[in-house]
Amino acid sequence: MPHEAKYLEILETGRRTVVTFRQTDTWDFQFLARCEDELDDLIEHTAFEVLAFDLATVERISSTLIGIFASLRRSGFNIELLNPSAEIREVLETMHLDQLIAVDHRGQSKGKPADTDGST
Repeated sequence: MPHEAKYLEILETGRRTVVTFRQTDTWDFQFLARCEDELDDLIEHTAFEVLAFDLATVERISSTLIGIFASLRRSGFNIELLNPSAEIREVLETMHLDQLIAVDHRGQSKGKPADTDGST
């Protein structure tokens, strides 16, 4: 990403790019709008086949964020949700989003920020 991300943290880059959220306790409109802007920037400037979101530190999920995931998937992106809590998995299953978006709770992320200068 050409600009430093303030709302998303890139954990891995490459064929499978993994991101997480720097803030996980408040999902207000302004925060999510800025996350969406950073996602747009990431999509525009990063080559990947799969965009994965590590939700290990996310306790609750907002309907707006679920909408962002679904919108990305409907736009043709391969989306994965990693490490969702039992509560988040239940929400995804209830909404049948687990049939639209890959959900993996086996701890697939490396859990550390990636080198974002393009050298990985």
